[in-house]
Amino acid sequence: MTAPVVPFEDAPFVVAPALGVAGLLATAASATLVVLALRSTPPHDDAVGAPASMELDEVRAVAVAASSATEASAATEASEPAARVVPSATEAATSCAPIELAFAPSSTALDAHAGTVVATLAEWLLAHPSADLVVEGHADARGRQDINLWMSHARASTVASELVKAGVTRTRIVVRGFGAYQPVAGASETDGRQRRVVISIRANEGCPMDLLNSERNNP
Repeated sequence: MTAPVVPFEDAPFVVAPALGVAGLLATAASATLVVLALRSTPPHDDAVGAPASMELDEVRAVAVAASSATEASAATEASEPAARVVPSATEAATSCAPIELAFAPSSTALDAHAGTVVATLAEWLLAHPSADLVVEGHADARGRQDINLWMSHARASTVASELVKAGVTRTRIVVRGFGAYQPVAGASETDGRQRRVVISIRANEGCPMDLLNSERNNP
């Protein structure tokens, strides 16, 4: 029975041999050009009557010279001190514990508690301009999945909009909606905990601990 073809996954196994063949052809072509170049060079007066093996000797001389140059270059690179690797701002950033906000059924509005959390978070973000965040919305499994997907994205967009209104730059915020496709483990598909927004923060200067320590920000 013929195994199914997986798109793109089998491409490297086709391309690799082709590249190998191309490399061999390129090597052969280079050798041919060297020989042709040597043959096209006018012979010196003292080379008249020399045996045909002179061409091979000259090719060997060219190869030895190229090898010596490569070894000299490698030795120079090895003697140079290695460049010091400095971690980027992204690599140095800390992933803060996620902040979760609950939502009422069929609602994209923030309740009083969620509004307070978002307002406090906005103040912290304004004081820490290097921090960025991902806002991910979720829904329970009741109703049509396309509507749940829209609802989850709308909830995340509501949080992002409130942060922007408070002065946070929109480019610092990534908004995503997952519908009911990433449920809370251990909870039923219609559990109220499924209707949530999860805010993940990456910061270089600490985390908003006053929010993170408040029992998942639930009243």
